[in-house]
Amino acid sequence: MDSGARITTPWWPAAVSALCAMAAVVLAVNDFIAAETSVPLLAIGYTVGAVLTTVFSSTYRGLRNSRRNHPRFKPQPTLDMLARASMWVGVVAGLAIAYLLATELAK
Repeated sequence: MDSGARITTPWWPAAVSALCAMAAVVLAVNDFIAAETSVPLLAIGYTVGAVLTTVFSSTYRGLRNSRRNHPRFKPQPTLDMLARASMWVGVVAGLAIAYLLATELAK
């Protein structure tokens, strides 16, 4: 790394968080419109949506905060917004799937 290089946050945790959020939304929509729901699929959807999006968004924030005090740190507001939005979308989709899972287990 040369002396003029900027320090940035890795993009991969925000991208994986966004992918997990999109997968959770797809699973939630699929489970809402499906005639038959699968408990294992609901559990996977909840884990992907509520848990993994939060884990990867938190990983991104932790990596960003560890580099923030460096004098050559370059903020990336687009990735910050992506990580924040994907976490909220994933948690909401996970809660929707948790509702479906609870109603399926109550039957």
